[in-house]
Amino acid sequence: SLALHPDRTLVATGQVGKDPYICIWDSYTVQTISILKDVHTHGVAGLAFDSDGQRLASVGLDAKNTICIWDWQKGKILATATGHSDRIFDISWDPYQPNRLVSCGVKHIKFWTLCGNALTAKRGIFGKTGDLQTILCLACARDDITYSGALNGDIYVWKGLNLVRTIQ
Repeated sequence: SLALHPDRTLVATGQVGKDPYICIWDSYTVQTISILKDVHTHGVAGLAFDSDGQRLASVGLDAKNTICIWDWQKGKILATATGHSDRIFDISWDPYQPNRLVSCGVKHIKFWTLCGNALTAKRGIFGKTGDLQTILCLACARDDITYSGALNGDIYVWKGLNLVRTIQ
């Protein structure tokens, strides 16, 4: 996994293996800035910096697809939560709501709220607008709108927790 810091210089990369770690490094000097470890097992499936670059979200490849929020400069975990029973493919901070994240994966999308050290999720509601299917990627927009890419090639448009439109 890989994430680019908002400064466009720092990069976070996640490993796969028995004791995987996250490495934050400078893309110009190729020097390691920070190493985050001892949380994920099996690997790091996803990474995302928040809009000011202070926090980093990570998703593990363990059975619970554990999500961690890091103060990466201090090497400290701010919050951790069970991500989902099925694999998570993407995670993203909402740049317009500082404590909101979205994750997606096999037959689910979740909208997360970080409050202190509590990370809580609400599942996206597919309703009758689209089929419940695997969501591969996402992007957050203004006004509580989230765009996601579905396995069948459609783009799903979410308002809050609800699927409001599908685009073929």
